Amino acid sequence: DLTITDLLVFALARALAEVPDLNGMRRADGSVERSAAVHLCLAVATPGGVLAPVVHDAGTRSLEGVAQERRRLVEAARLGTSDGRDLVGGTCTLSNLGAYPVDFFAPVVSGPQVAMVATGRVAERVVADGGLFAVRPRMWVNVAVDHRAADGEAGGRLLAALERQAWLAVHVDEVE
Repeated sequence: DLTITDLLVFALARALAEVPDLNGMRRADGSVERSAAVHLCLAVATPGGVLAPVVHDAGTRSLEGVAQERRRLVEAARLGTSDGRDLVGGTCTLSNLGAYPVDFFAPVVSGPQVAMVATGRVAERVVADGGLFAVRPRMWVNVAVDHRAADGEAGGRLLAALERQAWLAVHVDEVE
């Protein structure tokens, strides 16, 4: 079964390809190494604390491929059987607290990545729709940017790209 997290990983990987300024790592010397490939860390709560296993090459995986790898990584992290390779090389981090009654939280970039995206739960909200009020599912999304590597404008571009990519991921049947 696909989850909201799978859709977020899939969409965020494609959004990061559109905004490469936020897809990379700071080196020990302070320089920034941008990555052509998206290796997305996923914050996972475990009995021993949060781990961030990496969905390597997330930007080239199908939605089903993302889901399969996410399941494998989360299970290994929670069981304490993560392979060391699963925990290195991430170029951005996603923290999704949608399983909790959390709408919004402020992420903190955990180096060496230069950006972290935080999401809350999907909840019904009253929105304007064609001049009328309607109730629609909505999710808060926030991005923290290491300003030594990029600026807030890049964060805005990433959020816009994420919204577009998420819409495409959800409406793929309508696009084809």
